[in-house]
Amino acid sequence: MTKIKWNGKEISTKKTPYGSLIGSAPGAQAKVSLPTLKSWKAQDTLPEIKADYDDSRWTICNKTRSVNSVAPLTLPVLYSGDYGYHAGTRIYRGRFDGMTATGANLTVQNGAAAGWAAWLNGVYVGGAIGDPTLAATSAELLFNSATLRKTDNVLTVIMDYTGHDEVNVSPNGAQNPRGILGATLLGGEFTSWRIQGNAGGEANIDPVRGPMNEGGLYGERLGWHLPGYKAPKTATSHSPLDGISGAAGRFYTTTFQLDLDSDLDVPIGLQLDASADFPAVVQIFMNGYQFGHYLPHIGPQTRFPFPPGVINNRGENTLAMSLWALTDRGARLSQVDLVAYGAYRTGFNFNHDWSY
Repeated sequence: MTKIKWNGKEISTKKTPYGSLIGSAPGAQAKVSLPTLKSWKAQDTLPEIKADYDDSRWTICNKTRSVNSVAPLTLPVLYSGDYGYHAGTRIYRGRFDGMTATGANLTVQNGAAAGWAAWLNGVYVGGAIGDPTLAATSAELLFNSATLRKTDNVLTVIMDYTGHDEVNVSPNGAQNPRGILGATLLGGEFTSWRIQGNAGGEANIDPVRGPMNEGGLYGERLGWHLPGYKAPKTATSHSPLDGISGAAGRFYTTTFQLDLDSDLDVPIGLQLDASADFPAVVQIFMNGYQFGHYLPHIGPQTRFPFPPGVINNRGENTLAMSLWALTDRGARLSQVDLVAYGAYRTGFNFNHDWSY
């Protein structure tokens, strides 16, 4: 050996008494400046909680037997997997007639720490914020008679999702199902249930990002997180820092430019912070890929990295975030910033401009 190149550049060396070459390569000297996230657009991502929302094209829950050997607590079967929805947020809408119902008992199994919330005719009636030690949670929802209607009452249930069990843990060896295990109306009977999940269900309509990338939130189903999406004029200029009041949900989108030197490796992430006093569910999408699931009331992760190839280090990027409150206290983020983990010299050419 007579010379050494590091990241394509020759470095000065000297020969040791043993005949080997020794030299030093300088680290990255550049100061990396990341843009401030601004120019957000916000839209309602939970229109389904409104009593007059049209769910006529949703999947009808009418099965009396499940493909899962774990028996449901009530019928019809409300396991989401039985209807082709396996990952991400799921939304149920149960209907009943009359003004005699005083409440409902629900048991939801959607993964450890995963919460859920319910609305009767558009009015929040309760739920569960999630428990890290429990995959299933139960709650008794109490109805206000003033919110009931003589016909076509609608109970909307939004459930978060934190994954399936890695092993078969039920007594009979079957994998625990996800969805509503049981739903009982107090003082009445549910007449029908419908479910909505990720767009396409098992069809995998985005084979590049895969079937685990999206759930059933309205913004996810309509592709608001995808590069090239243009928010309509009806969208507001609010950001995740403004947040939401009451039990509601918003989908936020923005774009930003990066122009990192071609010989630098700069790992980039998104730093979030929020008060644990306002339970909420946050999802992060970078250029259409979901790379974060943040529960401020549970934690502990607050920084979410984006690998090169997902984030465009020399061009435009699309950042989308969903935020929905698990209680009627509302929710907002106190920090949403791009951060660099460091800056390193590289020969891998991470920072070339590319398009989608």
